[in-house]
This record gives sequence, structure tokens and C-alpha cells, in this order.
Amino acid sequence: NLEGRLERSITRIRSKKNELLFSEIDYMQKREVDLHNDNQILRAKIAENERNNPSISLMPGGSNYEQLM
Repeated sequence: NLEGRLERSITRIRSKKNELLFSEIDYMQKREVDLHNDNQILRAKIAENERNNPSISLMPGGSNYEQLM
């Protein structure tokens, strides 16, 4: 009957929607890890550059510049 077909269709649609949402959540969690790793690498590079040339950190945009203001 029509009501049963509609219910089955709604169930399939909800199932597909949940599948897509879980897939997107999984992608975003992996992206978060990648961005966190990239951030750590960039922070390490900044720290290394500051150790090699301490005067750079006192310039606008340097990591210690905002602390002095």
C-alpha cells in the first residue's frame, strides 16, 4: 500500500542521510588531526626561527610582538 511504501522510502532517505553525516564527521575529524599536525610543525618552525634570529620575534607579526604591546 501507499503508506507502507512511503514509510520505506522515508527510512531509506534517513539511512542515507545518516550515512552521509557520519562520512562527513569522519572526514572533518581527520581534517582536524591534519590541521593540528600542520599547526605543530609551523609552531616548531617559528620557534626554530626565533632561536636563530631573536630580533625577528620583536617585529610586528612576530610571536612575541603582541606580548610587548
